[in-house]
Amino acid sequence: MINSCNSANGTYGSLPPASLPKIEIGEELEAEVSPPSQEEPTFKTPISLLLLGAVVIVVICSINAVFIGLPAVNSSSPSSTTTTTTTTTTTTSTSMQTIGVPMLGIGTKQKTVAGLIFQGDAFGFGYHKYDRMNIDKSIDDVVNKCVRKCANDKRCTGFGFNINDRYDNRANGNCWFMTGEFKYVDGIYDPTHRTGVWIKELDPNSDFQNNTLIWKPSEEGAEFDFSAVLEFCYDDMKWDGDPRTNDVYGYRLSGQEECAGTAPLIRLKPGYKYRLTLRNTANPSIQTNLHTHGLHISGDGNADDVTRFVDGGKCLDYFWDIPDAYTGGTHWYHPHLHHSTNMQVAGGAFGMLIVDDNLELDGIPAYLKDEKLLQISKIGHVVKGNQHKNEVVNMTGNKWYRLRISMVDTKALAAKISFGSHCEVRKVANDGVWLSTVPAEPDNILYLTGASRADVAIRCQANSEITHTSLSTYSSTLVASIRIKGFEPQSSDPTPWSPRRSAGLMGLEGNVVAGKFEVVMLYPNLNESPYNPEKAIVDVLWDTVQEWTLFKTDRHPFHMHLYHMLVVTPGGCGIHEEGQFYDTIQAPRGAPCTVRFKTADFGQRLIFHCHVLKHEDAGMMNWALVTGEDMPINGGDPLQHECTAN
Repeated sequence: MINSCNSANGTYGSLPPASLPKIEIGEELEAEVSPPSQEEPTFKTPISLLLLGAVVIVVICSINAVFIGLPAVNSSSPSSTTTTTTTTTTTTSTSMQTIGVPMLGIGTKQKTVAGLIFQGDAFGFGYHKYDRMNIDKSIDDVVNKCVRKCANDKRCTGFGFNINDRYDNRANGNCWFMTGEFKYVDGIYDPTHRTGVWIKELDPNSDFQNNTLIWKPSEEGAEFDFSAVLEFCYDDMKWDGDPRTNDVYGYRLSGQEECAGTAPLIRLKPGYKYRLTLRNTANPSIQTNLHTHGLHISGDGNADDVTRFVDGGKCLDYFWDIPDAYTGGTHWYHPHLHHSTNMQVAGGAFGMLIVDDNLELDGIPAYLKDEKLLQISKIGHVVKGNQHKNEVVNMTGNKWYRLRISMVDTKALAAKISFGSHCEVRKVANDGVWLSTVPAEPDNILYLTGASRADVAIRCQANSEITHTSLSTYSSTLVASIRIKGFEPQSSDPTPWSPRRSAGLMGLEGNVVAGKFEVVMLYPNLNESPYNPEKAIVDVLWDTVQEWTLFKTDRHPFHMHLYHMLVVTPGGCGIHEEGQFYDTIQAPRGAPCTVRFKTADFGQRLIFHCHVLKHEDAGMMNWALVTGEDMPINGGDPLQHECTAN
């Protein structure tokens, strides 16, 4: 009889003993999870297993086809890719089937386990002795120990386990920690021992809720309302375990040890002033800084001046003033140190930043009040959702959600984001700015540059998928599976809503242009002008409407700091609609794109650049000096300093 159990943040099942040759463990021990570079343990092998003809059995035979009964990852069934199975069953068919689960890496090695052939890989074993007199309690003990190991390792999204009877009337429990998508290739399964699988419950909100920057209220009389510490970290292990890729860089909360993984979520509220201390925990030779991509704040002083930097072992303070009238939006953050941006972002240093809506000023529709977060990253050829391969998004069926999507691609090229046919998707915002009328017409396909964001209203009737397709290579990757849990009986269609615009996004239509400028994106610089942080290539008048025409953005997406750009080219610019705001533009080949922006609220250093990060580091970046009478000047202490205890 199958015994199904639940454990914290995951599920597993077990099978009763059967009658195939017993697998002996050569040595009783309790081992920590091994990194990929370490050798797997050696086992003693009975003669009966040697007759099966596969020496590799002795490496991994301690798990007896632990994946039997899992849903097919690559099945054509819409629901089969997204359901976590909590019980395992016996399989006797020799036909090809896929029995994997969402994993962090994809293995390609072929392995034989007790006569079954699998494709996949693992990164370690855990061994745990137990008392066979109470078999049910022993299974729980084994699994709970392995749960703790897997839960604390970002590489692990599940493990197989089995319980082996020993010749001396004792028994052993083993866990095999997984990092890849496993496929059953061939062979007949006949269960020998108690086996099962444990799968992490993955939800985009779970990582962020447990890893959100905590703002501490300041003391009375301080110039800011809240303060927090964000750590920049470095690890010389290779990104995604591939020696050809970058070293690992990242962000973490103060006191955390793990560097790789989902960076802390930063949330800000209108009407408050924030001081963020960036603590560089890397070695002294590694410098870095922080850019708040899409945030409408000053580009100078201690706000968002990307010419600042902090050495390893030092701290740097940022001051963000978010006024009451600030409209909420979805943004992201990453390093922006010239010549090091690509290396650090490609190493994993990026995270989501959200400005919450001001509910007192903005009557947000009810169908947008429950949110989900998804940051899609493409580093080299590896595409992930929230730093997981095939993220899982849990939703209630027939219920509307606001799905905030952020794209991170070091090459910044456009991609198609596709949703399955079981979902209704309506865009509501671009690059952190509401559409002029919310929501847009239903469309299950989004087109985004590799540095853009989009908020959508989404309602699903059944399990579905979110797929990323590169518009340069046309390769497709499943980045998230939408898993339906429960069903809402009634759900009305969204009604049209006209969001409030901030002052800086109004008054751009008509004959109001105070200055015009052209930018030609031609490698290795802009307008054939080398980047010089001490000299701007153009002066711009503060609190005026500017009209710029952008050329050759098809291969060099144009990103502007401080201000959002309104597309005014008739008919739009490819994936960018006329009359909507963006902070990154990638128009079709040979098509210039004309945009307008208002130099409202503040000025000083206005950075703009190609968002292909290698090109930016090579010099495809420049800046305009925004000046004007009565313009507020942002200063503050822009220098790094010794870190304090807190």
